[in-house]
Amino acid sequence: MNGRCLVVLSLIVSLVAGACVTAARTPSAEAAADFTVSADEREQAVGLAEGTRDFKSLTVEQPVYLIDVDVFRDKEVEEAGDDGSRQILVTHYAAGTDAAVLTRVDLAENRVVDVETVPHLPVRLSQEEFEMAKRLALEDPRVAAALRGQDVEVEAQLSRTADENDPQYRHRVVHFLFKTPNGYLDEPIVYVDLTARQVVVE
Repeated sequence: MNGRCLVVLSLIVSLVAGACVTAARTPSAEAAADFTVSADEREQAVGLAEGTRDFKSLTVEQPVYLIDVDVFRDKEVEEAGDDGSRQILVTHYAAGTDAAVLTRVDLAENRVVDVETVPHLPVRLSQEEFEMAKRLALEDPRVAAALRGQDVEVEAQLSRTADENDPQYRHRVVHFLFKTPNGYLDEPIVYVDLTARQVVVE
């Protein structure tokens, strides 16, 4: 795993409950309202993003996962004054091409403003990808034997290598660590290569 680095964005999930843990934020009530995407807005934004012809063509040849739905901040519009628009950035990950698909939608006008595909952008792990990687890891006999009878939580981080000669170069790789009430286990150290559907145990 020489030349490998862990992407800071991570998904920490309890093995029992499967709960996602995120960093706490303490914005003002007004700021929270401005930058919180409601359930209705999320549904509208994702529907617009996934309804385009280009997006539908992506899903025919490769798995595409929903990663984030966030308020889009336009610096020029903010400096000029609020024009009443509400734009949302929808991020998908296209597994076959290892690319992020960034779709900006205008909710007030109910339209797609812009679509950008960014190859090899290290977007965070989706819940669906995590569940897939966890299943592959826990079904591996080596991992199952090492964890048997222990009360553990699972932590998962994206792992990327800069070594072009590494077989996992530009693959979607999930690094698992296992935490007990007494701390992290030294082993097993587990990598799940979702691109190749392989489990590597160190």
